[in-house]
Amino acid sequence: MAQQVATIKQTLHVKDEIEARNVEFLRRFAAKDAQGVAALYTPDAVVFPPNMDMMTGRDAITAIWQGAFDMGVTRATLTTIEALHAGPYANEYGTYEMFVGDTKVDWGKYMVLWRKDGAEWFLHRDMWNSSQPAK
Repeated sequence: MAQQVATIKQTLHVKDEIEARNVEFLRRFAAKDAQGVAALYTPDAVVFPPNMDMMTGRDAITAIWQGAFDMGVTRATLTTIEALHAGPYANEYGTYEMFVGDTKVDWGKYMVLWRKDGAEWFLHRDMWNSSQPAK
């Protein structure tokens, strides 16, 4: 029982840490700082964007986010539903929204595998897809 309580407390702590990293992600995103967003990923991170091939590394990730900014995306929201961890890894899933100005242009769900390096969590695998109806 004591082990279960310790695990629950540790999981809640990890969720708080992941949510804090998401706040930083969104701050850089709102500043349209594609390189700053990419710096929150591990150097060998892989992203799985919708309707695109998977892409590896911070340069590719910078290009993905710069492409979103170039299309006019101005801000996003992230809502963590759950974050579970084992050792230096944490798995988070939740929902997102993307906006151009005040207009919501996309919404959906995401799953991230985080990796802890020192005291910080970094996105290691990042997958998201839209919940919009097919056109």
